[in-house]
Amino acid sequence: MAALRFDRFRFFAFGLVSVLNVLGLLVHGLNLSTGGARGLLRGSETSLPVVLAIAATCLLVAAVAAVKRGRDLGWPALVSLAACVVLTSLGPAVLLLVLYLAFAKEKPAAQQFGPTPAFAGPTTWLMMFVNAVWPWMAVLVLGRVG
Repeated sequence: MAALRFDRFRFFAFGLVSVLNVLGLLVHGLNLSTGGARGLLRGSETSLPVVLAIAATCLLVAAVAAVKRGRDLGWPALVSLAACVVLTSLGPAVLLLVLYLAFAKEKPAAQQFGPTPAFAGPTTWLMMFVNAVWPWMAVLVLGRVG
């Protein structure tokens, strides 16, 4: 059974890393749309729609992490999701929600979604690395293929 709650570290591993990937991908997409130098991805001819699709996928991963972290804080899933949607539409204001979710202590009353997650082991660290790297590998591979 998948974990219904995320502690702070798991939110860092999945939510915060995904938000940072979204920001980086949007900067890369802006760079592509203005025809600027390719920077770190020099030689990558990835199209803008592909970069935006990968960024949207990362944003979806971040939203799922926010819902799971919200459950750890005792919030209903709809409240977490509504906060993500509203603050994302306000631009940089979503960073306030991300920072709050990253540093807030869990609520003891949030046990309706299961016990506190176990200590993050090597699998969580590996998944954090994969989460940090996969969007950029996808941009590079799709840039070479397309």
